[in-house]
Amino acid sequence: MRAVDFRNYKKPTEVKKFIDTLMNEKLKGTGLTASTAIFLIELNPGLVLTNKELAEKAGVTMALSTRVTRQLQEMGLVENKPRGRSCGIRLTPKGENMRATVTGYAEECLEYLFSDFTDDEIELMEMFYNKIDTRIDLYYRSHGSGASNK
Repeated sequence: MRAVDFRNYKKPTEVKKFIDTLMNEKLKGTGLTASTAIFLIELNPGLVLTNKELAEKAGVTMALSTRVTRQLQEMGLVENKPRGRSCGIRLTPKGENMRATVTGYAEECLEYLFSDFTDDEIELMEMFYNKIDTRIDLYYRSHGSGASNK
């Protein structure tokens, strides 16, 4: 099997940095950044998540998730909600409105990035990423590591 020489292409971190740059331009004046906006995107309206669940969905540490949710609480975008014996986080009405705005911005950024792709190319890329995800998850499961974000 031939391996892909990724040195000839933008690294995933460079692609993320580019998308973050686009997002940060759109988020100017909102008090949010691309790094904090992901938390609003992951909190669907009506959904109550624990900090641990939100951290897992956003792919960050619990410490970072706690800091960001405090910031979002101070902005009036999220609130604590009792959930069983623990406390969860949910969007406020103001947060739901901001989430809709942020989600629209994220879609615009992705549309810009993928505007030259055909539907077949996007489908092929999704297939590749699904295979990569499956392979990574298999590795983590077989090595007893919880490092996968799924």
